[in-house]
Amino acid sequence: MLGGIYVAMNIEPLLHNAAIVTTTSINILVLVFSLMAYCRTRMKTFVFLVGGCAIAIFLIAASNFGKPSPNLNPDGYREYMNLYYVATIVSVGMSGLGILLLIRHILRMFERKTPPNSEPGCKS
Repeated sequence: MLGGIYVAMNIEPLLHNAAIVTTTSINILVLVFSLMAYCRTRMKTFVFLVGGCAIAIFLIAASNFGKPSPNLNPDGYREYMNLYYVATIVSVGMSGLGILLLIRHILRMFERKTPPNSEPGCKS
């Protein structure tokens, strides 16, 4: 019984750190692959994904390593949090727009009669 209480009390920091590592890792992966895809295709879709992921990585680092000073006055803290929320909205908006543009591009590819990677007279 006591072991379960101890584990339950200490699971929150573990989950918090796991969430940070997971979110940062996924954002770095998407950033790298989007950057490579942009270099190959020059599609603006990937610019939005790169921007959204870069802002998200910065926000994760800022919220976990750059906490405002405990001596910060309430107005300063409110300004810090407002900036954080606006940057989060921009990050999610950019990533979402990039995903929507990518989905539209893929749907257009499926609407074509010919698959994108084959010659027009070639049979699949």
